[in-house]
This record gives sequence, C-alpha cells and structure tokens, in this order.
Amino acid sequence: MNGMGGFGVLRGLILALGIGVTTMSAGSWSQDVARIQSPECRPQTAQVEGMPWQHIRLVGRESTGNGGETAISIAVRVASSRSQRQAGMQHLCPESIKHNPMLFVFDSPGRVAFHMGNVHAPLDIVFMDADGHVREIRRMTPGETVVRPLQPIAYALELLAGEVERLGIEAGMHMIRDQGR
Repeated sequence: MNGMGGFGVLRGLILALGIGVTTMSAGSWSQDVARIQSPECRPQTAQVEGMPWQHIRLVGRESTGNGGETAISIAVRVASSRSQRQAGMQHLCPESIKHNPMLFVFDSPGRVAFHMGNVHAPLDIVFMDADGHVREIRRMTPGETVVRPLQPIAYALELLAGEVERLGIEAGMHMIRDQGR
C-alpha cells in the first residue's frame, strides 16, 4: 500500500474516472490534476448547454465622488444543481469560456473549493456572500490546486481571466439577479 490505506485506493479510482474531488489534501493535488487534465478542449459541453441563462447586474458606487452608481450587466449561465456546479468550465475552449460566464449558486453559504482540472484557460472568480455582495476576487490558473474563498459564500462568478478588470468589477459591488435572459 501507499501509506494512505483505503484512501489511496479511493483516490486512484477517482483519478481513473476523472472525477474532480476537492477534499483531498494539497500534497499531490496539482500533480493529480495535471494527470487527469484533458488534452483537448470543446466549443460546448452538454452540461453547459443545459444551464439556463440569466442577466445579473453588479452595482457599485462610482469612484468619482459624485454620488452616482455604476452598473455592469452580464448574461451568465446559472450552475445551480450539484452536477452543473461540478461540471463548471471543464473541457471548454478559451473562446467558449469567454462567451459563457458562469454564476455558481449554492444552497447555503460555505467555503466552497474550486479546482482547475480540465479547464483550458485562466479564470477570474468573483466570490459573493448570501446578500450578493462581492467579497473577494481571485485569479485561477490551469493546474492550480484548490482555491477557496476566505469567507463563506453563496455565489461565485467565473469569467475568462481579464474580464473582471475589463468590466470594472470590484469588491463591495452588489449583485442583482434579473429574471430570464
């Protein structure tokens, strides 16, 4: 055995099946993610196609001091089921990631882990609390180990890296979810 007992066998099975599990220790996680990384990307996946579209707005105070608000409107795919959240941006080509920003919606707030296995481009991730306030923004890169927010979150918005800066999304903004697309 490998010194990990039954966990080593389970870990080997998980890797053989290509299942992303975010509860492993960080010790060799990056090597495991690299080993299961798919060599090809796809323009679309059935999981992403099955996610509904919704408009969200991120609203914040203008930094000019004139008391106005700035609002950013984004059409997003909504990943609200466990299987949709697990699929995420996996296997999508960078151009497809750009055109499919994804809002992860969780049943209850928590320090949820995100991984970059089978993701073919760097991502920006915007962590939001249960009230929709942007609490943290991070950059994730392919092959990176698990990324967790510093505080419990109820929402996470994933976009192609650079989109957060291009759109002007900042900590402290508030998300409003519109109905429909």
